[in-house]
Amino acid sequence: MSLGLNIQITLEYSKIFTDSPDLDSLMSGISRKLFLNVASFFLGFSSIKSEFNNNQKFIEMFFRNENHDFANEVFKKIKQFEKKVGKDVLIPNHLTSLCLFEYAFKNLDETEYQTEKESEINIFKAYLLINEINNAKGQKAFNSTEDLSHPLKLSAIGLSMTYSYSDLVNYNPKEIMITQIIKSIFLFEFLEKNDKAQPLLKSFLDYFNCETWKDYLLKVLPFSFACINKKKEAHVDIKYEEQSENYKSEIDFINKLTISDDEALVDYDFTSLRSNPIYRVNNTTYRIIYELFIFEMLHKGLYFKLSQLNNNLKEYKIKDFRSFYCDEFSENFLLYSTIKKMYGGKYKKLSGQQIKEFGIIAEPDYYIRNGNKIFLFESKDVLVNAEIKSSCDYKKLEEAFKEKFYYVQKDSGKIVNKAILQLINNIRRVLKKDFDFDTHYKPDNVVIYPILITHHHQYDVAGLNNIINFWFKDELEKLKDEGINIENIRPITLINIDDLIFHHDQFFEKKIQLENAIDDYYKYVTMNPKKKYKNEEHVRLHSERSMVPFSMFLTNYIAEKSKIKCPNMLIDKGFEIFN
Repeated sequence: MSLGLNIQITLEYSKIFTDSPDLDSLMSGISRKLFLNVASFFLGFSSIKSEFNNNQKFIEMFFRNENHDFANEVFKKIKQFEKKVGKDVLIPNHLTSLCLFEYAFKNLDETEYQTEKESEINIFKAYLLINEINNAKGQKAFNSTEDLSHPLKLSAIGLSMTYSYSDLVNYNPKEIMITQIIKSIFLFEFLEKNDKAQPLLKSFLDYFNCETWKDYLLKVLPFSFACINKKKEAHVDIKYEEQSENYKSEIDFINKLTISDDEALVDYDFTSLRSNPIYRVNNTTYRIIYELFIFEMLHKGLYFKLSQLNNNLKEYKIKDFRSFYCDEFSENFLLYSTIKKMYGGKYKKLSGQQIKEFGIIAEPDYYIRNGNKIFLFESKDVLVNAEIKSSCDYKKLEEAFKEKFYYVQKDSGKIVNKAILQLINNIRRVLKKDFDFDTHYKPDNVVIYPILITHHHQYDVAGLNNIINFWFKDELEKLKDEGINIENIRPITLINIDDLIFHHDQFFEKKIQLENAIDDYYKYVTMNPKKKYKNEEHVRLHSERSMVPFSMFLTNYIAEKSKIKCPNMLIDKGFEIFN
């Protein structure tokens, strides 16, 4: 297995041109319509091995014959720069394309005085300038980690450089669509069963003029299927016939999913686009902005819409909707349901709710024992503030991650335990046999696997698992000082709930054992200080390997040992929609 992180260099304006324009001067006089068309076309490029990652093909596609000399000169300079840095550089990328779309949507009108020849050159220049603006933030990653020492520094740099955009560009379209469908069905089932959520579910259905949530999904799923089934790398248009008897209802529905001029696109994490990932071209044509957001609209975007609608409810408003969603749905419903699908009736298993019935507080979110192997789960459905997420500043990111996953210190000095300290506390309880619900093991013989379940792809990022374990090791040493044997405690593993959902059949059928996958992951990412490496390049590759997130490893690990297939859960849940 070879999974070295390939952090590509995007081509910057100053590497090709010597002047210093601003975006306004380059984009002024080009119509908003043209810019949105170009940006959405670029956003239609494949997230996996796009043919336009080849600069020659991209330039040949982009420039007309009248700009032949300009294009040739640009390509020549690109090759010279690639030879200088010893790496290929990338022109189109989804982060810059999203920024281009956002800028044009917010700032341009239909004023047009540049010629087609001029506008083509200036759009290209604007694209490289946005690349440069985004890359400049990468320097903050280096500056903010200057005072760190090995072994944390490499992970801190990798995390700071990639965290702002990793979830926007690193995804498998089919996998994310499938997991989003499954999670959306789980969410609707949860809302349907929860008395407190009835007014919110009714408000949602009224808003979209749907009788049931199944009707809603039947209306939105074709947008995702259109993205998956498209024949070429380009934007996807949805067209309606004005003469159709369903035209009015179809237009009314899609308008509810369409980004409008009065919506502020001020969030770097593109929250508005995630909620409304379609824009209107004309009376009969609507265009998908970005396929990832169309897939996420099925569940992640659904959360944003529900939150918005909940705020409009008066006496029936759910107080602290975020907490309600994370605790009641993400942990108590989604996590529990997923683990049951993974293991059925096997092993000693107790959910957090079941553990509470024994009078235990600060309980694990889930507990599993398989012989002498014990799994302790903590589930954290948390989000990092978009401004911090985009900062590329390790000090800000470190503080945010500590608050989400380590601890929070109140003004009074009180420490509020988060996932790491919660896991440490429950490891202590296991090794002291303080859990009345399970005492049929010998503490010296058990191997403990602490697992941190995350609910967003933004945490499947280079270096984060290492940083979490850097803090975890400090806490393990404190356990050791208490006289507790820590030899059989494995490192914390960050696991995305989506990976467990998508691969649940592999675990249920025992084609893959979670403990083996975790053990092999740490063999793969751990550098051996005693090993003699062939050369500096070999050291670099192993260093990059150490930052690989578990999510990336697991997909390849399963592909090597078994056949990745569509999860049975999709078939089971799909029947609930179409029946």
